[in-house]
Amino acid sequence: MPKYWMVSNRNVKRADLGIDHSSLSFWLTDSESVDEFTVWDRVTGPQFKKELVRAANGFPDVQDPAESGDQKHVSLFVHGYNNTWIDAARRYKTISKGLFSGPDGLGVCVLFTWPSDGLPTDCLPDRAAAEKSAPELADVIERTLRLAASAAGCGGERLRQHVQGEDVDDRP
Repeated sequence: MPKYWMVSNRNVKRADLGIDHSSLSFWLTDSESVDEFTVWDRVTGPQFKKELVRAANGFPDVQDPAESGDQKHVSLFVHGYNNTWIDAARRYKTISKGLFSGPDGLGVCVLFTWPSDGLPTDCLPDRAAAEKSAPELADVIERTLRLAASAAGCGGERLRQHVQGEDVDDRP
């Protein structure tokens, strides 16, 4: 099972993800160097979903409602504004290692990185980029995460939102 998971609608550059909007791309890595773009392997959407279902199928089947706190989840981390891809990858690694690793981990965490400019002065352009990313994030949630979690019979996804990331998916 891959250790780190990423979906992005940033443009792909030779050795980095950029700040421009592009079509969705899917990435996996086992490397701890998540902020080095060259360690990520690009996969197709169906390959990503297949791996995610395989990972979720390994979650314990918790039937007793009293033990529902032990249920593992497919979770999504969406970074906020003023985040370069490298900033987002580093924060994602901290969250993944702190909450999702080891036998007591919460399941699988997936990074969704959208084209933030990564500049404190670019709040309005970042807001526009977040709004433009909303349909793609909804697609990732519906087609990949929710369906993968459902197919695996696990407890579903949990959406971890941070700062402006909450603007990307504002459904109740």
